[in-house]
Amino acid sequence: MKKKILLGVMMAMVTMSVTACGAGKTTDSAVTAEANTEAQPQEGDKGLKEMFDEKDNDTKKKEEETEVETTEVETTEAETTEKKKEDKKNDESEISDDWEDMQFTMDGEFYALPITFGVLEDEGWEINTDVYDDGDEVEPGDTKVVCIYNDDYDEDLSTFVSVTNYGKSTKSLSDCVIRNFSVDAAFADELLKDIPEIVVAQGITWGSTADEVVEAFGEPESIYEAESLGYVTYTYENDDEDCEMEFMIYENTGVTEIEIGTRKEKTAATSGNSLSAGASTNNNGKKKDADISDDWKDMEFIFDGEKYSLEDAPFETLQDNGWDFDLAEYGHEDGYVLNPNDKISGTIYLSNSDYDKDLDVMVGFINRTKKVKDIKECSIWTFDCSIAYGSRLLQDVPEMTIAQGITWGSTADEVVEAFGEADDEYRSDDLGYTKYTYEDDYDKYLDIYVYDDYGVTEIEMRLYE
Repeated sequence: MKKKILLGVMMAMVTMSVTACGAGKTTDSAVTAEANTEAQPQEGDKGLKEMFDEKDNDTKKKEEETEVETTEVETTEAETTEKKKEDKKNDESEISDDWEDMQFTMDGEFYALPITFGVLEDEGWEINTDVYDDGDEVEPGDTKVVCIYNDDYDEDLSTFVSVTNYGKSTKSLSDCVIRNFSVDAAFADELLKDIPEIVVAQGITWGSTADEVVEAFGEPESIYEAESLGYVTYTYENDDEDCEMEFMIYENTGVTEIEIGTRKEKTAATSGNSLSAGASTNNNGKKKDADISDDWKDMEFIFDGEKYSLEDAPFETLQDNGWDFDLAEYGHEDGYVLNPNDKISGTIYLSNSDYDKDLDVMVGFINRTKKVKDIKECSIWTFDCSIAYGSRLLQDVPEMTIAQGITWGSTADEVVEAFGEADDEYRSDDLGYTKYTYEDDYDKYLDIYVYDDYGVTEIEMRLYE
């Protein structure tokens, strides 16, 4: 939804630019413009500053006046940034057909391991202290196997979860991560009456037959047969042995027990954080330069294995790593140029075939030189990445780390510990997230979106000049 809204805004601005700047603004026109006026913007380009974004002038006061002139466009962008959460709330998540994605639904709710224990608590699950009574805290790096129950279901339902603390300090069970989920919904070979409806990849659920399981996932890595009891256990593992799925299947009843789990600590866990709802990051073998400033105001970050600083971030570096956009989608098949000191706001969407198609990566462009430049030869001054789509985290996303090691999955407490109390907070109780805004001298901004269940899912950085 956000993409469609912003694209509409951009298209509207493009329509205006045909009148103000001429329809055939190409690289050739940039050469001509450069020859005519080395350092001065073209008169016909005045609309560009008004349509796309504010232009930096000698003082911030001038910049603020320009922002007032572009109130309608800026307001639309700001509203869209917040509204995207609301628009995606009704997006219906589907289970991946690939079991290694560790996705399932339980009574219609979508889950993708690992998840925080608090997610299940919100759905009425509690620790069964008759079976497990070992305190509610987990030390760093430790894992506890916990028996849980829910009053909505049969008391004979057997449910166990493995809870891991990937952090650097002691955490309560609610703040830790579930990486293994096991439900036995039968008593002997009969399914219990009041059980949660659970569906995994390929639609396998309670009562599915052994043939249906094999048809869905192929021959299992291992099979255990209990002929006297009339059941078999099929176990599936991926090549790296970091994902596992297991079914107990009775000849007459079909599937009665489902267990899925992952041993992955996720990329973020190396810095003391963890993704908490199934997103997986990678950098496709690219270099990882961890030498970034601990001060967020230096505007440095690592994205997709590359170090960037908004003080000087050529777009060509992003292109070299597979990130790009099509100007034709914005109505400029023949290219687009920026005059010296011109800006375009952070409404340009980048894509990369290595990652999830629903990933949101947006940038804004600035020409810091004294020459007219093609837009793709300019630098970026804003960067925004979101790895959440609706109520779920995307599976294939690039790593991103900012100052103090804050990354995907970092908790609200970790954000505040790293940067102190935010200058502004926006809370959405309906969607369960908080937006923390940090600013410095009205020219450096850092926005961090933190979901109660998922941790950090979106980071936006802006450097005004």
